[in-house]
Order: sequence, then structure tokens, then C-alpha cells
Amino acid sequence: MSLKSENGRGKSLNQINDPVKDLHYPPSLYHSTSKRISEESISDLRPESTKRKKKNSSSLQEPSFNGNQTWLVEKQEMEEKIRSLEELVADYALKIHNHSKKQQILEAENLSLKNGKYVPATPLVPVNYPQLLKENEELTTVKNNYEKLWLEKEEEIRILNGRIKKQEGSQEVWKRKVNNLEAENNQLKNESQTLRECLENLDKTITQTRQEKEELKKTNLKVQAELQKSHDTIKANEDRLRKNCDIFQRLENRFMKDKEKFKKVEEELKREKKLNENLKEKIVKGYSYGRLVYEMIVNQICKFSDTSSDLDKFKKKMQSVFSEGPPPTQMNNPLLAAERIMIALLAEYKEKSKPAEPPSKPEAPKLKPSYYHPEVPTSPGRLIIDYESDEEE
Repeated sequence: MSLKSENGRGKSLNQINDPVKDLHYPPSLYHSTSKRISEESISDLRPESTKRKKKNSSSLQEPSFNGNQTWLVEKQEMEEKIRSLEELVADYALKIHNHSKKQQILEAENLSLKNGKYVPATPLVPVNYPQLLKENEELTTVKNNYEKLWLEKEEEIRILNGRIKKQEGSQEVWKRKVNNLEAENNQLKNESQTLRECLENLDKTITQTRQEKEELKKTNLKVQAELQKSHDTIKANEDRLRKNCDIFQRLENRFMKDKEKFKKVEEELKREKKLNENLKEKIVKGYSYGRLVYEMIVNQICKFSDTSSDLDKFKKKMQSVFSEGPPPTQMNNPLLAAERIMIALLAEYKEKSKPAEPPSKPEAPKLKPSYYHPEVPTSPGRLIIDYESDEEE
């Protein structure tokens, strides 16, 4: 069928439904009407060419993930393939639309022939019925081929879109894995940095510990030396303590002996106390006896001298001595004091009353003590007279 006959029958196409809209194809497929079908694309619509196309379409390989750059290149290639397939599908849709119009025209003419009332669409052009049937069969075959190719290309597009989505999903998974690995790597870097700092601190601590260990060794040696000295000192102190214990034991024994001696001394003191009491009585008696001695001395003086002045002077001195009593410092031995005074006065008197020529008178008799008193300490030339010793005995 020629284009003239097709364009000439344009009025009869108003009552025919649009097959493209009935097939419910996407708008991007049947709105690309600006493209024309080339002779090569028409020759590729034969069944043999469809087999070759199927082989080519089945030879598509899945893109492999070999890194980010490889995936981007493969993705661009698949997008270009999808774009070219969409263009082919749009051309196939346009061809199917045109052939369906031709087929509807032929079917209308065929119906009019079967009814016996042939009403040609274009009465100016003669109708060749066998040729119309042949063209109808060819158009039906071409339409079926177009529909098969259309479905195959759509399947390829669906597969490629699925692969793209799968690769995008795997890409997201790999991105997440890479991000996780980067996070783990950063964490490991931080941990390694922390471990390095810990190792440095450990090295410093080990060095410091070694120094402290050396210092402790030196200190330990000093402490051991001091401890040895302390042990020696303790041993010496123990020996000294043992000796002191022995000394203390001896002192204790001596103290016990001294205690016994002290008891004896106490007894002697008691005896001396009694003797002192007796001595006091003797002193009182001796004092009274001193007056007798005084009178005897006066009588003896009277025998040697007639000078009244010297005698009065001696009497006054002796009276003053005996009137006042014995001196306080010599209360324990008043007889000794009286004896000394009398001896001194006699010597003084003898010096003064000594005549130029010695008198022919006999010497005065000397007083002799009965014995030396044993309880009172004496010195050479010092005599204690005990006139009542016979009574005590």
C-alpha cells in the first residue's frame, strides 16, 4: 500500500480507536513521533533478525563491582544502553501504531467485500483485493515482530534497571561497609595512638621503676648495715644487761646484807640514844661539878697569888661563863668547853702572875680522869671525865 492511499484514507481513520492508547504504553514511547524509521531498522524487523537480537540481548553480562570508578563507568554504559533501547522501543511503538492503522483499514475493506457491498475508502484508487490480503498478512507479521521486539527490549530495560538497582544497593552496602571500615580504621588509629602513649608512659614508668629499684637496693644495703649494727648493739646491750643483772643481783644481795647491818645500826642508834640521854644527865651533873672545879681552881690561884685584882678578874670571867651556861654550839660537850676556858684562863693567869723567881711552894695536884668515855669521839689532848662510871657499871 502506498503512502498516497494511506493519506487519502485519512478521513476514514477518525472512527478507528488509537491502538497505542489501548496498549497502555508509557507516554515517553509514543510521543517520540519526530523520529523516522530507516531502511536498516525495517530490515531488522524480520524474524531472523529477531533471533540475532535475542542472542545479542542474552549475551549481556552483569557488571562486576571492581571499585567505585569501575562501577561508575559500568553504570554510565548501562544508562546509555537503556537510553538507546528506549529510543528503539519508541520507534517500534510508532511502527506498530502505523501498521495497526493500515490493518484496520484493510479489515474494514475486507468486511465490505465479504458483505458483497464493496465500498472502497478511496474510490479514486482501484482496489486489488489479493494484494490487500498480502499486505495485511505482511503488516500483521511486522506488527507481531514489533510487539516481540518491544517486549524483549522492555525485558532488557527491566533487567538492566534491576541490575542498576541491585548494583546501587550493593554500592550502598559497600559504601556502608567502607564507612564502617573507615570508622573502625579511625578508631584503630585512635586506639593505636592511645597505645603508643600508654607504651611511652610504660617506658617512663619502667625507667622510673628501675631507678627506684636501684635506690631501694642502695637503701636496702644501708638498712641491712644499720640492722647489723642494731643487732650488734642489741647483743652488746643484752650482754651489758646480763652483766647489769648480775651486778643488780650482787647489789641486791649486798642490800640485804646492808639491811641486816642497818637493823644492827638502828639497834646501835637506839642504844646511843639511850646513852645520849644518860650523857645529858651526866652533862648536867658535870656542869654542877664544874663549879666545884672552879672553886678548886680559885683556891689554887689564891695559893699562888695574893693580887686581888687578878683574882676578881678571873672570878668575873668564870662567873660570866657559868652564869650564862654552856655555849649553844657546844651543848653536846659543855665539859670540854669549860675545860678549854679554864685551861686558857690558867695559862693567861700563869703568864701574868708568874714571879721573877719561882716560889718554893709545892705545885697544885693535877686532876686525873678515871677513864676515857668510849661513846664520845675524842681528839689528842681532849679528855672526857666520867665521874659516875662506877655507878653505871
